[in-house]
Amino acid sequence: MNVKVLTYIQNNQKFITTVLPAEILIKISKVLTYNQDPEGYQREANKVHYNKIKNYILDNAKDFILPTSIILGVDKKDIEKNLIEDEKGISLNIDENACIFRIVDGQHRIEGIKKAIEKQDEVKDFSLPVTIVISNENRRSIELEIFRDINSKSKRINTDLAQLAKHNYEILEEKISNLNNHISIKTAHKLKEKKEGVWSNAIKFNIQTDFNFGIIGVTMFSESISKIVESYLKENPAPNTTDKKKIIDFCDKASVFLGDFLDILWSDIIYKKWNAAFTKEISQNEFGEVINTFYSSKYYIQKGIGTNSINSFFAETIASKGFKENSISEIRKKINSSQLKSEDWINGGPFSGYNSGSGFNKIKKLLISSEGIQS
Repeated sequence: MNVKVLTYIQNNQKFITTVLPAEILIKISKVLTYNQDPEGYQREANKVHYNKIKNYILDNAKDFILPTSIILGVDKKDIEKNLIEDEKGISLNIDENACIFRIVDGQHRIEGIKKAIEKQDEVKDFSLPVTIVISNENRRSIELEIFRDINSKSKRINTDLAQLAKHNYEILEEKISNLNNHISIKTAHKLKEKKEGVWSNAIKFNIQTDFNFGIIGVTMFSESISKIVESYLKENPAPNTTDKKKIIDFCDKASVFLGDFLDILWSDIIYKKWNAAFTKEISQNEFGEVINTFYSSKYYIQKGIGTNSINSFFAETIASKGFKENSISEIRKKINSSQLKSEDWINGGPFSGYNSGSGFNKIKKLLISSEGIQS
């Protein structure tokens, strides 16, 4: 297929704009899904979301419109050879059997159209505006940045996977050397995704979105576990290799282990000791997905004060005993013997004003003090 295109440049970034039939667009494009593709950064399509689009199309078959551009990404080497310029302008030769384009924005529109075509065949000819981002193969992070920019500011879309993928791209593009922060953030996400853990939906990955779930930002949480990650890296050094995908795989495995380990400490030991400082709630987001939360905004325990103090205590024990069962046993013993009560963690209570390094250290000592808080 040959289509007319326009090319333009914004701050050294080249773009192509054109119009394509829905059927062709579906054939030649794909989504890079997180955990399914090494460079994936998007979630799987939300069924409720794309079914709304499908129903809109089918319910308004004669007059539906989708005027906003679908944004695709493509490698420079794969497209420039197919651009043809002559006296009539520029055209693009598209191989309908080659799926070389990556969907940056428009996943749900495309999936909704695809489902509508299954019910109403003529939808396949519907024309869609398309903007194509041309990327160098080793600089595809521009696509991720465009995705984050669009979805964190103008839509109610969860972009936490895009933030995780950003760190993968930093490794792939050789922009990162210290893996501690990378593993810490991935560990935070593992905890956030544990539906029956106390950190379920408690860690905010993007404060600019309209999503209201969460009690602590990912930066503060990841910094609170950096010493724990440091101990892990001492026990399990990163591979000495130039294979970037092996390094990403190492970080993924580390975050799974650390997420499971910390979930035991928090969801089993801390939750059971100070159960009244947590509140389990079941909610729904705007897409109808069930959301579990355990945090209570009335208590400090999962805010900066509690998180920094408790994770610092964990880090000290792990530094001396490692990630063995006896480390968990010692932490359990000390926490169970703590004289602190759930009400000590309440906002405005005895820990008010302890939101600093020295304050965290004072609370850490009180965690294992035999005397508790002196009135």
